[in-house]
Amino acid sequence: MGIRTSGTARKKLREILKRCKNLKEPMTRIAVDMKNEIRGNIDREHSFDGVKWKKSKRAKEQGGKTLKDTGRLYNSFRNTAGRNYARVGTNVIYARTLNQGADKGEFGKVSFTVRQHTRRVKRYKKNGELAKTKRKITVRSHSRTAKVPWGDIPKYRYMGINENMKRKYIAILTKYIIKGR
Repeated sequence: MGIRTSGTARKKLREILKRCKNLKEPMTRIAVDMKNEIRGNIDREHSFDGVKWKKSKRAKEQGGKTLKDTGRLYNSFRNTAGRNYARVGTNVIYARTLNQGADKGEFGKVSFTVRQHTRRVKRYKKNGELAKTKRKITVRSHSRTAKVPWGDIPKYRYMGINENMKRKYIAILTKYIIKGR
C-alpha cells in the first residue's frame, strides 16, 4: 500500500520543509514580542502572569513606578533570534535578582573598611536637658561585616512566558510554517 502525491502537493510539502529548516523570520517576531511584553510588565507593574506588584518605597515617595527610576533596566533589554531560537536578555547585573527575588544574606557576607570620619553626637546639659549644640567626635577607621543583600528583595517576575504568550507564539510559528507569512 502506498500514497502518491501530485506535483502541487509535493511542491507545497517541499516549501513547508524548507521553512521548517530556517525559522529566523518568525523567531525574530517572537523575540520582539517577548521584549515588548517584558517592558509592558514593567510599565503596568505586574508579573508576567498578571500578579500586581507592591509599590516600592521610592515609587510611593516620589510618585513614580516600581523598577522604573532611572530607566537603566527598562532600556537594557535586547532581543536576538536565530534559525531555532528567540531570546531576550539584559546586561544589567541586578536584573536576575529583581526577577527572582532574594532573601536577606542569600549571597553571603562581605567585609569592608569604614574610613575615619566625624560624627555629631547629642549633648546633654547638667540638668539632663538636651543642649542646642552637638559635640563632634572622631570615629577611627574600622572593618565591618554585612550580609548581602542586607534585606529581602521581593520577586517581581517581569520576565517569563505565560499560557497566552505560548499560544500566540505557536500560532506565529504555525502560520509561518504552513502559509509562509
